[in-house]
Amino acid sequence: MRPDRHATHPLSPRGRELGEGVCKPRCCPSGTGQHGFGLVAAMFVMIVVGGAIAAMVHLSSVQHTTTSMALQQARAYQAARAGVEWGIANAILGSCPANTNLPLGGLSGFTVNVTCVRTAAPVLPEESARAVPPVFYQLTATAQYGLPGSLDYAYRQLEVVIEV
Repeated sequence: MRPDRHATHPLSPRGRELGEGVCKPRCCPSGTGQHGFGLVAAMFVMIVVGGAIAAMVHLSSVQHTTTSMALQQARAYQAARAGVEWGIANAILGSCPANTNLPLGGLSGFTVNVTCVRTAAPVLPEESARAVPPVFYQLTATAQYGLPGSLDYAYRQLEVVIEV
C-alpha cells in the first residue's frame, strides 16, 4: 500500500500535530520574532542618503548664488571706480559737475552717479607765498545694479578727496 502523502502535509491536522506546520525563519531559528529588521535598516539608510543628497543640492544652490553675488559686487566696485576716475579727470580739467549720471557701455544694467563738491582752502600765513590757494574736490561715485531688496541687487560707493 502506498503511503498517503497528504496525511503528513504541514497544513494538514496530522502534520500540525507533528510540528511540521510551524514556519521558522532562516535568520532567526530560535523563533524570537525579529522579522523585517533588514527592511527597517534599509529604510533608515535610504532616508539618511536622501537627506544627504538634499543637503548637497541645497549647498550647491547657495554656493552658486553666493558666487553670482560676489561677481555682481565686483562689477559694482569697478563701475564706482570708473565713476571716481571720471570725476578726477574732470576735476583736474577744472570742471566739477555737482551731480552726474554716467552711461556705462561695458557694464550694462549699472547706474553710476557721481557727485562733486569743490572747496577752496584758506591760505595759511606760512603759505602766503603761494599765488593760488589749494582747491579740494570731494568726489563720491555710487554704482547700483537692480533694486534694493531684489536678489540681484549690488551697490558700491567710493569717496575720494583730491587737491588740485
